[in-house]
Formats: sequence, C-alpha cells, structure tokens
Amino acid sequence: MKRVHKELREAGEVVFVDATGSVDQLNTAVFPFLCAGPAGAVPLAVLFTSAQDEETLTKGFGLVKLAVGESSFYGQGAPQSFMTDNSEAERKALTTVWPGTAKYLCIFHVLQQVWRWLLDGKHGVGKTDRQKLMGMVKQLVYAKTKDKFFGVWTEFQACPEAVMYPSFTR
Repeated sequence: MKRVHKELREAGEVVFVDATGSVDQLNTAVFPFLCAGPAGAVPLAVLFTSAQDEETLTKGFGLVKLAVGESSFYGQGAPQSFMTDNSEAERKALTTVWPGTAKYLCIFHVLQQVWRWLLDGKHGVGKTDRQKLMGMVKQLVYAKTKDKFFGVWTEFQACPEAVMYPSFTR
C-alpha cells in the first residue's frame, strides 16, 4: 500500500473512505481507504475499529497517517479530497487529521439519503409520488452539464409532485 501512495497519482486526488457495518460480535468496523487505479479500486490503508465515534476515528485516522508517512498520498501528505458516506463522526475525524482536505458525499449516499427522506413518514410523501421525485433527483445528480442541471431543476420545481412537497424542494 505504501508503494501505491508513492507511485499512483490518483492516491493524491480522491480517496474513498466508507466503513463497513459491524462485522463481528465485537462490533468491529472496517475502514478501507481506496483510490481509483487502472484496474479499479486500489487500497491505500485499512483501519479496524471497535467503535465509530469521532474520538475513536480521530485516533485511528491519526494512526493511519503515522503509518503511511509524510510522503503519503503521492507525496502530498494528504489527498486533495475524501469521498465519504454520511457519517458526521467520520467526516469530523478526517477534518481533524487532514484539515486542508475537501470532503464530499458520494452520489450513492446522496441518493440513499434522499430515498430515506422520501420514505420517512413524518414528511408525508405519498407512495405514488416517491418514484417521480426520486427520478427527478437522479436526473439532477447525473446531469452532464450546468445547463442540463438547471433545465431539470426548472422542470423539477414546476412538477406537481414537487409543488405538493415544498419541504422536499428546499
């Protein structure tokens, strides 16, 4: 993995960090650090923890930083950005350990959060409206250009399902 840090340019660009759930009776979580490579995802580090709170993750990420060394992430000491799930503790711990690095939520997790919001009964979104709203959000997320995005956004704001749920379009 240290060789990947030194030789693969992508190691200094976007690093994906996404924990598995508890994988055993001790609630162990596995945090792989991955970057894109010519043949797919390439491992940069792996962290095993027994908790996923901010303090534990800060200590664990600090140990990862120590283990990979100062010349890690293609000689930069930190990647340009991290792509994470929606864990606030994880994002805060990454910020503490690598303060200048941008954090982004991956598209899968953005869409997952939207779908959870739509399914949450307290928002009152009708079952028949969920698919339409989710489809519009997907079009926004996957828009190839700004013009396409704003075209879909205008259409989205005018669609009857979106008008029915103003808290969703906020």
